[in-house]
Amino acid sequence: MKNSNKHIVKKIMIGLLIVISCLLVIRGYHSIYYLNKTYKIKHTYDINQTEIADVQIKTVQSGMVNGYHFIPDHKTHNGVIIVFGGSEGECEQWFGERYSPLGYEVLCLYYFGSDNQPAKLSEVPIEFFDEALAYLNNPDDLTVYGVSKGAELALLLATRYDCIKHLILNEPSSHIYPGMDLGKSAWTEHGEPIQTANIPKEAYLPALGFFYDLLVKKPTGCIKVYDNIIANQKDSDIGRINVEDINEEVDMLMFAATDDQMWPSVTMANIIKDHRPVNTELIILEGAGHMFHIDHLLIETNGCIFYTGGTLETNKAAYQLFDSEIEHHLNKWCQ
Repeated sequence: MKNSNKHIVKKIMIGLLIVISCLLVIRGYHSIYYLNKTYKIKHTYDINQTEIADVQIKTVQSGMVNGYHFIPDHKTHNGVIIVFGGSEGECEQWFGERYSPLGYEVLCLYYFGSDNQPAKLSEVPIEFFDEALAYLNNPDDLTVYGVSKGAELALLLATRYDCIKHLILNEPSSHIYPGMDLGKSAWTEHGEPIQTANIPKEAYLPALGFFYDLLVKKPTGCIKVYDNIIANQKDSDIGRINVEDINEEVDMLMFAATDDQMWPSVTMANIIKDHRPVNTELIILEGAGHMFHIDHLLIETNGCIFYTGGTLETNKAAYQLFDSEIEHHLNKWCQ
């Protein structure tokens, strides 16, 4: 009997070694094959290598407030634009580079992964925004731009802060979803986790496929997971951001791409608009992907490769429309 058990254990161990070896071979192949085909997310920004005529760029490190402050020498537009990136960890400094030369003051912020912040996107205290407002001397006319998870954050903050007068949401979320820890909310308020959407069992299988792709470094997206979550939610109001609490005078401009492979931003943008139709504009970017503003379809962050959708041509066209609409709306809002 003992020899039989040893034989079984030996077979199991050999089987596991074969599986692990196969996974490592697949992962190695993907790492080499996609080596020069991805855009690698930069979690730092060297202002010494960036010069913008007539714009001062300041590194901000004050409590939980970390990022970059773009201050034009000749500020020609009212208010301040606060910018949030997505779950990949960037602060979208390109936004400051693009719009500060036009006379806008822009503050691009990290909300995790920097000094005095959670190391990863999990249970981030939204009170860091109070410190950002204090840093800016409590302005009463804010525009907040957010992309992806940053759009989720921007929308959430707008339900709580009256100083936010204008919102630009790029690939937004209508609900609060977990961050990097699946069992935990991405956000906390007063030390308590903010309610997330329910994750139905129908989402488990596509989630396993998603994590397998991450394990072997195969380009992947989260779209199937989120599609299943939304389609099978028994109570769609659980975890939904109560956008009806946002003052009707707040301007809201949303962009959503039809080939977004990270999450169903068109569906979620329509949910937002259905619950808050007044003063809300939604621009659909046909054929574009989740990160249409970069010239790559694949991004790499934290050792994982993501396919974000679209084509180089449709993404370029989407960015041109996106850029012109933002410039038009900012000029109208921030006179």
